[in-house]
Amino acid sequence: MVNSIHHFLAQSGHKNEMYIQGVSTRKVNAILSELCGFEVTSSEVSRAIKELDEQLESWRKRELGHYVYLILDARYEKVRVGFYFYSKIIFLFKN
Repeated sequence: MVNSIHHFLAQSGHKNEMYIQGVSTRKVNAILSELCGFEVTSSEVSRAIKELDEQLESWRKRELGHYVYLILDARYEKVRVGFYFYSKIIFLFKN
């Protein structure tokens, strides 16, 4: 049954939203009952949430590896050329 819950929530895109908002097991059961036509127990919902917690924790602690980066920024400055002033862009970078 937990796989059915995960499958429905993954397909519908509501899993993360429900998780972030802290939706209660009663509300999850009501949503699944209305949309899918089956009911789940609070222990099944709790087990699914526990699995989500484990997946989230492993994602948070994953190795990111080594990334090369380049920081770019730009700004406009007034530059005088002869008797005229022009807005010129200045690029700033750091790697």
